[in-house]
Amino acid sequence: MSGFEDLRIYKLALEGCRLIYKITIKDPIKRDYSLVDQIKRAVMSIAANIAEAYGRYTIKDRSQFLTYAIGSCNEVVAFLDIIDTIYNINVSQEKEFFLSLGKQIYTFRKVLNR
Repeated sequence: MSGFEDLRIYKLALEGCRLIYKITIKDPIKRDYSLVDQIKRAVMSIAANIAEAYGRYTIKDRSQFLTYAIGSCNEVVAFLDIIDTIYNINVSQEKEFFLSLGKQIYTFRKVLNR
């Protein structure tokens, strides 16, 4: 039997964690403890909410947690915009990654709701 670990969106969410952790160990971002904490929480929330959705029984519950995951993707994008604005660090590839992931989760949620 396959689990949530086999879902493409879950694997991408884990890849997103790796991307964000890679960004947050760089100077000067690593010293911005509040920003680092917030973006790490948001990126971990994506994977956690996908896993939580998988464990829910009703379509409504699954949909709700996938909606939370989409919101967390948007939150990560906002923090990446902040990093770009404050630190003038180009994070456009990472931003595109999370925008794409959010769209994929949205599509997955739409398919589940049929």
